Amino acid sequence: MVLTVIYSWRQPFDGLLWSSISGEVITVESDGPAARAGVQVGDVVLAVNGIPVVEAYPVYANQRAGDSVLFLLRRQEKPWQAEVTLERASPMVLARYLEPVLIAFSLWLLGVVVLALRPASKEARLFFVTNQVGSGAIAAGILSAFGPEIMGRLFSVLLCWSSPLFVYFHATFPVPLQNPRRGLLLKFFCGVALALSLPYTFWSLPRLKSSPAYSLLYDGVRLHLAVALLVGMGLLFHSYWRIPSQRVRQRVRFVVASSVLAFTPLLVLSVLPEVLHSVPLVPYELTFLFILLIPFSYGYAIYRHNLFQTDRILNRDLVYLILALFWTGLYLTLVISLNWLLPNAMLYTPLVGALLILTMTMTLPMLHEKVQVLIDRLFYRGWYNYRAVVSKFSQALNATLEEASLAELLVEQLPTTLMVRGAALLLSAGRDLVPICYKENLAHSCVMPAKCLACEVVAERVCKDGSLARFLQQAGGPVDTPHLHRALSHRDLVAGEMALLTRTDIQVWLPLVFHGELEGVLLLGAKMADDFYSGEDYRILETLAWQAAVTARNVRLVKELRCRLKEIEQSKQELRQTHRHLLEWREEERKHLAREIHDGPLQELVGISYRLRDYARQTRGSSLEESLIELRKDSLCLLEKLRRICTDLRPPGLDALGLAAAIRAHANEEVKTGPVVALDLMDEKGLMPTEITISLFRVYQEAMNNAIRHANATRIEVRLEVSSELCLLSVRDDGQGFVAPPRLETLAQEGHLGLLGMWERVELLGGELALASAPGTGTEVRVWVPLNVKCGARHANNAADWRSQWNRSASC
Repeated sequence: MVLTVIYSWRQPFDGLLWSSISGEVITVESDGPAARAGVQVGDVVLAVNGIPVVEAYPVYANQRAGDSVLFLLRRQEKPWQAEVTLERASPMVLARYLEPVLIAFSLWLLGVVVLALRPASKEARLFFVTNQVGSGAIAAGILSAFGPEIMGRLFSVLLCWSSPLFVYFHATFPVPLQNPRRGLLLKFFCGVALALSLPYTFWSLPRLKSSPAYSLLYDGVRLHLAVALLVGMGLLFHSYWRIPSQRVRQRVRFVVASSVLAFTPLLVLSVLPEVLHSVPLVPYELTFLFILLIPFSYGYAIYRHNLFQTDRILNRDLVYLILALFWTGLYLTLVISLNWLLPNAMLYTPLVGALLILTMTMTLPMLHEKVQVLIDRLFYRGWYNYRAVVSKFSQALNATLEEASLAELLVEQLPTTLMVRGAALLLSAGRDLVPICYKENLAHSCVMPAKCLACEVVAERVCKDGSLARFLQQAGGPVDTPHLHRALSHRDLVAGEMALLTRTDIQVWLPLVFHGELEGVLLLGAKMADDFYSGEDYRILETLAWQAAVTARNVRLVKELRCRLKEIEQSKQELRQTHRHLLEWREEERKHLAREIHDGPLQELVGISYRLRDYARQTRGSSLEESLIELRKDSLCLLEKLRRICTDLRPPGLDALGLAAAIRAHANEEVKTGPVVALDLMDEKGLMPTEITISLFRVYQEAMNNAIRHANATRIEVRLEVSSELCLLSVRDDGQGFVAPPRLETLAQEGHLGLLGMWERVELLGGELALASAPGTGTEVRVWVPLNVKCGARHANNAADWRSQWNRSASC
């Protein structure tokens, strides 16, 4: 490319153009050197400076502007001579010379960019080779007029082989041509290219031009290119109409239209006229301009429609480019300003660089996240990360016991956060998986609101004993639809399973499996903005699948319990017992999950942090040291967050140190970001059974959450008194308060499920819970729990005395 620019820049201007086969003058520039020498259109060039025109390579060897060239011409069968004084090319002529160079460079650059972004893609590699051969042919074609003789031969060889490459690429992209004649078509073009390129490979141009068959060879190369362009555009149209998805067809529509506009003028106005009449109807310099549509159209399609699925790579590269430009610009600004203000500013340049590097090291993570948020919003109109999504939905799922709430979380909120076009949820109901509705104004059998997948999904039930459900149960993690098709292609599927598998708007299947049992399936549609599911998306779904399965199991159990409550009037004791088991099971699951996180990811993160520390020491003084130190800080930060999650799931000091220590630890964490917490706690270690300790801590935890999240409290007072027979717990806040119901059993009817859970826990322990609240006066939750059976009997008889004793101690 550089050699082409050099030769074009140094080429003198003669003001005429003649055919390389017949020597006939095609055009003569008005007021140009040739016109002033008397050369006319139709003259035939026989020799240049005494050298026959077929042997003159290059035409103006070692001649520059100002030199004279003697042309031997034939006009009306009479020879005559014209002396042409060469001139320096004007800017317009130089622009005409360099126009093909710009086109060749655009094709070369586009091929390199696409290959760098998607090196593993077959289409990207083929696109790269096609572009390189095409750009090389254009560059060699320019040099064939100015440079050595071998460039003319190279131009013809590359022109021959660009034809089968063009056909092969469009037989593969955008949809592979599934036709047994595809191989014959490619073999035909490759065979013709080989036959046409062999003469240029083994014989020099002067020898070929002296042959009477050269005109046939010359026209054959151009005709071969013309046929390849026609076939390639035909394949492009054929593939376009074969694309079943309207969304995918929209991606390549602009490329199809631009390819037609780019190659039609070149084919109709230049290549075919030259083949038929030896003279292009329109000069190649003008029809070449339309080829610029190719790099522009592909560049736009790659950016706008993710043609080669490069959005994610472009996204990340753009973030680092912006950061690099920002810090480079800041450094140059500081150096220039310092040089302008101080006479010996160059002495301070190393100091400026050191300070800037220190500042960059301290602010790089924050700036990187800010820029990443902006770029993600530009690309996908939203932003999210693993920690934020998992934290948000884990807390929400942990507090969900309603089927409609679970469906709202997974069908409405999760797709909105992950920027997915739609979702549908199927939960276990007997022997089937059925869709779940979370809109109160929709029938229970009709599930899909606007953001869900199509409403036809509600008509399909998936049998839990069928092939589809069994495969999803064994998979355990997210599965994409193509993989599901391949895995189930040889199995017998029922109508409902086939109806779901053939839907084009379902991209990912997320099974909710708990203890080997399929509790439900979440169906997710395509990503917005033509994005694709990344590794981080799959990690998010894998993490949430377990929690969602636990919640789905809880939802199903609670649903079953409530159905039984409606059917059986005398089921209060059974409900208590089942609910107690449910609470115990949830605590066991919390404990199990906390232990799994502590013994698994936490320990691995500790090991990773140690290894990063060792690596940083080993690379001390190198450019990797700072990066390893920052990476270790990030790992320690993530380690601290996982420890916080473990603490919320199961405080480590609860079993070993007791209730008071667990409350102190939890309150100390809340004080960092929340209201003032005043503690008056009595050490109860060894005085309370584990069941009571856990239940009272959950009561305290729920009361604190209500005070912080719902009551907007600024001060919370926690009091704990323990004797050998009785435990008293009080949580008082100065929040906004609410109208407390006269009977705690009515909490469920008023939507206070958290308070209802507290009351049920205390009741299962044989204790009592009192609630004092009013709008604007804050809220106080008081709990009395007996520590043994005898105390429980006395508690039943003397509850009024206990309350008065508590009130007197509280007033003091």
